[in-house]
Amino acid sequence: MIPHIFWTFLTLGCTAFGGPMAHLALFRREFVTRRHWISDADYSQLVALCQLIPGPASSQVGMALGYRQGGLAGACAAFLGFTLPSAILMGLAGWAWISGLGVDTKTLVTALKCVAVAVIADAALGLWRSLCQTPATKLVALLSMGCFVSLSHPLAPLGIIGFAFAAALLTPGSSPSAVPDKPMAGSGMLGWLSLIGGLGMLLWFLSHWVATPLTALAWGLYQSGALVFGGGHVVLPLLESTVSPPVSADSFLAGYGIAQAMPGPLFTVATFIGAVYPGVDPVLGAILATLCIFLPGALFLMATLPTAMTTMQALQPRLQFVNACVVGLIFAVLIHPVSQTAVVDGITAALAGLGLLMTLVFRQSPLRVVLVVVSAAYGLGAITV
Repeated sequence: MIPHIFWTFLTLGCTAFGGPMAHLALFRREFVTRRHWISDADYSQLVALCQLIPGPASSQVGMALGYRQGGLAGACAAFLGFTLPSAILMGLAGWAWISGLGVDTKTLVTALKCVAVAVIADAALGLWRSLCQTPATKLVALLSMGCFVSLSHPLAPLGIIGFAFAAALLTPGSSPSAVPDKPMAGSGMLGWLSLIGGLGMLLWFLSHWVATPLTALAWGLYQSGALVFGGGHVVLPLLESTVSPPVSADSFLAGYGIAQAMPGPLFTVATFIGAVYPGVDPVLGAILATLCIFLPGALFLMATLPTAMTTMQALQPRLQFVNACVVGLIFAVLIHPVSQTAVVDGITAALAGLGLLMTLVFRQSPLRVVLVVVSAAYGLGAITV
């Protein structure tokens, strides 16, 4: 089972373009619709949980899916499979950057943004049909979408989904007895949280009292991974404040731009940062930075997953509004920033339309959509030059 989990997520890691919400859409298509590892309702609650705890949301959802299938080893296999392709590519890009080799990804990034429009739209519509079947849930989804779009604060998903979850917990009435379709063992939450805090204190101590570029890199990346909610683009301001300087602004922006063209989690921008970090061996820096930025989120997930998911299963009939909030979140991200930054002229509108046609009408695989839209982007780019 563990090798199967690894290879499944490795395949996704090679084709998951478009950022966190696109990844969540691909996970839903693969594990809800195709493989039936998890129901739509349970998947939505898993997404909600990963919005409520620090760390990269899409990677945490992937680890949680691996955990459901194979325990802790399954979570590690899912993480490695999903992260490895992007981490290797970002490490090589960092090496190319410090070696003076130019990397032009503008057209590729433009095409992948258009692919993200199609992939996220497919997931949003699928979840809407599955989880918003009553007038009340449809209204909550639309209202939460409006809140997410208008507030546009990094902590807005945490606050709105947290409020809906708290309302479910406080709703009068007895909790129905529900048995999870994949029971989870106890988490030892206190032990995991103590480990998170202990590692953070150790890295802080080393960075201040044994001040070397390596310890500064480790603490900066661990701190960013522990304080970000939602993952993806949200981590960038934290990263910039902790590593730039000593990483130059040009290097930081180059890493961010290249990350847009990579499959897998955007958190692997840390791999690029580790590779270009002054005074650190590129290979060691890339590996250390990758581990340090993902580690806090993985530990938070292991601390909360079994207890939280058991609670959610028991409260499932009362969590319909939490599910609706997740649907609203995905629609909100589709509107802003995905569509607003992807569709900026006639060419990008045509590329996004092509992706939507292939995904929603002809039900093509994400890999085929990526290949066709990217090819069309380079062809149209050549025509307009």
